[in-house]
Amino acid sequence: MFKDDGFPKKFFPNHWKGENGLYCAGFARRGLAGIAMDAKNIADHIVATMDQINNV
Repeated sequence: MFKDDGFPKKFFPNHWKGENGLYCAGFARRGLAGIAMDAKNIADHIVATMDQINNV
């Protein structure tokens, strides 16, 4: 999920989504606004995943 320099292998804006349900927030080098954006994306993804599970 991370390169040798400690930052995600994926690039902005999809860097927050890892594999197997692992997320990382705050590694976009975009300050507090980037952290907030990551947190919102992660929360939205979790809600969408839960909605899929509940609708099956």
